[in-house]
Amino acid sequence: MSESLDCILRPRAIAVIGASRMSDTIGHQIFGNLLRYGFTGAAYPVNPNATSIQSVRAYRDVGSLPERPDLAIVVVPKDRVLGVVEGCGQAGIPGLVVISAGFREVGGVGVDRERQLVDIVRRYGMRMVGPNCMGVLNTDPAVSMNATFAPAMPPYGRAAFVSQSGALGVSVLDHAAEYGIGISQFVSVGNKPDVSGNDLLEQWELDPAVGVILMYVESFGNPRRFLELASRITRVKPIIAVKSGRSKVGARSLLSYRRIGRQRPRGRCAADTGRRVTRRVDRRVVRHDDGFHRAGSAALEPHRHRDQLGRPRHSGGGCAGNAWTRAGRAAAHDDREAEAAVSRRSLHP
Repeated sequence: MSESLDCILRPRAIAVIGASRMSDTIGHQIFGNLLRYGFTGAAYPVNPNATSIQSVRAYRDVGSLPERPDLAIVVVPKDRVLGVVEGCGQAGIPGLVVISAGFREVGGVGVDRERQLVDIVRRYGMRMVGPNCMGVLNTDPAVSMNATFAPAMPPYGRAAFVSQSGALGVSVLDHAAEYGIGISQFVSVGNKPDVSGNDLLEQWELDPAVGVILMYVESFGNPRRFLELASRITRVKPIIAVKSGRSKVGARSLLSYRRIGRQRPRGRCAADTGRRVTRRVDRRVVRHDDGFHRAGSAALEPHRHRDQLGRPRHSGGGCAGNAWTRAGRAAAHDDREAEAAVSRRSLHP
């Protein structure tokens, strides 16, 4: 099993660095969600320019907190992130969620900024989700943590979900609430230079609170390791995954999205690596609603998951042309049907 990520997924105390009194800011929304949905631990707003935020005493920096938090959520301008993370390391905080953007996804100086960020994280032995992510969530009543800026908290259930796309993450959480599918834990990994989908697979493999794993994958940093983990884990619980860019249309839209956003491919591009991966797992294309119903069925009936598959609706690119795959058995399906369906619909509804 990988090094425990409990400091991120089951923290006893959280510092929100960049919490704000302004209601239209992400820092305000994340701190508000921790309070609104009843986080069972202590939540500390950190802002040198405020004495209190949402009726909770604010602190100037992490060094002035009354206790060492397990998790720091960083929501500050990109130019301040490195200094803030350095302070977290000096304070002995083991877990980080960096919401801030402006790193590898923008190219240029952002690539170097992310490299420096990772160097700090590794120097202090911290674990980090992000940067450029929407946060983490755990609906277990013993934790009740909504450390995201999503507008709703899904019901408690047995499905864990990891997404490389924040837009898709919001959509899935909304649909989970609509269809009544319980979510156990959710992680938006963002650029994933530290905590990756493979790390979360190892974390969730033996977690009794997780009955089914949902994944949205844009790139594979270590596809061989993913196949090893998926082949082992699906003996005991299903993995329902979407990989953007598997079909030709999905690949084109994903690459177009990256050019628009000036993003360099993260890990091996899904349009390339995904074709190699899907040659080693069976596959078929399924409808949007069907994927959520199958996910719910897999969570409720874990012994009947062998042919279960799922899919999402939209994301920042490539997702509309995706094929959902799982490391198990399923009937093959011609990619041309997926391409025809995409050509009849907008890629960005």
